[in-house]
Amino acid sequence: MDRVSLIGMSFFGHHGVSVAEQETGHRFEVDVDMRLDLSDVNDDVSKTVDYQNVYERVAVIVGGRSVHLIETLAQNVAADILSNHVVESITVRVRKAYPPIDGEVRAAEVEIFRRR
Repeated sequence: MDRVSLIGMSFFGHHGVSVAEQETGHRFEVDVDMRLDLSDVNDDVSKTVDYQNVYERVAVIVGGRSVHLIETLAQNVAADILSNHVVESITVRVRKAYPPIDGEVRAAEVEIFRRR
């Protein structure tokens, strides 16, 4: 399977377990690795992934309805891309910079893999 990736997409969203996180919001970084067959693409964008459309769909999800967990955010991104693109499988990584924990951590990250 071939791969198309968008790495380091950055969005502001209001996700988190605490009310303060949901009210204040955070910056989230998202990577998507999409697997599909590109052997017959023949310079036809309809046979591959439209990067701009994927970016816009991820922006709507991350900037939209609040969820408690970045795990849920990753699953929502994966489900949307799988159902709206010619993608066979996807790996989604979501990072939340400086999560509100009692300690020094640069980021919390979740990675999920889904397939049709």
